Amino acid sequence: MAIEFECDSCGSNARYVGRPAVYALDGIEFLCEPVTAYSRPAWCYKCNTLVDAEQLMGANFYAQQLDAFRRSGLSEHDREFIALTNRAEPQYRKSISDAWKIVLSAARVRLSKPRCFTCGSIEISYIPEYDLESHDILSFPHPNCSGSFVRVANSFINIALLYLDGEGRRKIATEHLKD
Repeated sequence: MAIEFECDSCGSNARYVGRPAVYALDGIEFLCEPVTAYSRPAWCYKCNTLVDAEQLMGANFYAQQLDAFRRSGLSEHDREFIALTNRAEPQYRKSISDAWKIVLSAARVRLSKPRCFTCGSIEISYIPEYDLESHDILSFPHPNCSGSFVRVANSFINIALLYLDGEGRRKIATEHLKD
C-alpha cells in the first residue's frame, strides 16, 4: 500500500510505500521462509523524503525466535514442505536451527545503524507518529519546514522484494535464486 502526503505549509509531496524485504545471509539455505527485514517509515535525509527503513530487531529477538523454534513442533506449513521436498524431519529441523544460528550471529556482529531501503543511507529519523498497531500514519512534521505532512490519499501498488545483507545493504535478487 502507498500513502500519499502533502505538506500543509509548503505544499511538498511525499509517498510512503511499505517495502517487503528479507535478509539474504551467506551460509543459509532457507527452506520455507526467509528472515524478514522488519521496517518502519522514516525520513531519509539523503533521499530527502519519506522512506521505508530497517527496524533492527536485535540479537535478543532472534535468540527468542531460535528458542521458540527449538521448543515448538513443526507447523503444518513445515510438514507440507518436508513432504514436497522428501526431506527427513530431523534434517529439516537441523537446517532451520542452523539457519537461525547464522541469523543470530549476524545480528550480534552487526555494526551499522538501520538503513533506508531506497538508498542505503543510515541518515534517517523514524516517524514517531507511525502507529505500530494499525501500521498507519495520519500526519507527521515536515523536517524541511515548519509544516506537517498530512495524508491525502491511499493507493495500492506492487513492490518487488528487497534482499539485504547482514548490514542492511541491498543485494541483487538473482544472487539468491537456486537452480
